[in-house]
Amino acid sequence: MFHGSLHWHRHNVIMVFDTTTELFREMSAPVTPGPANLFEMDGMLAASIFTDPTTSIDIWIAQDYANEVWAFKYRVNLPVADLTAQFGKINKRCCVVFPSWDGHVLVLAKFGDWLLQVDMDGKLVASFHGRGVGPTQNRLKQSLVQHTFFPTLEGYVVNASPFI
Repeated sequence: MFHGSLHWHRHNVIMVFDTTTELFREMSAPVTPGPANLFEMDGMLAASIFTDPTTSIDIWIAQDYANEVWAFKYRVNLPVADLTAQFGKINKRCCVVFPSWDGHVLVLAKFGDWLLQVDMDGKLVASFHGRGVGPTQNRLKQSLVQHTFFPTLEGYVVNASPFI
């Protein structure tokens, strides 16, 4: 969701659905060799595109959203040969780019049975081994307002993991 609209990349255009007016429109997309994954970065619509061969990911930003002007921001070079030797073959359909808290980007990529986190310099940050585990474009955003009665509930722990 960006500017009150849902966006998705489709065949070199971006489809936009305005959730207020409930109307569709098309928006120009950056020129890419393949499909793009869209996300929000620094308050702007951004797109990540795998280059061919799958050794780098280009990051584009909608520099002027209203006029549909895209600008190349930077390239994340992945050490695919090294990562493949250590973790197995890359699945480029299982690769997600998302903004980090410090304004840069992180890449989640699936190599064999491993989920790897790579920073914008192409350095391995973290790895997780698990069959059937993969990245997703879906993100959770905390949007609940804290109410005074939450801390008074017996056994309630603020920010506790819901899975433990």
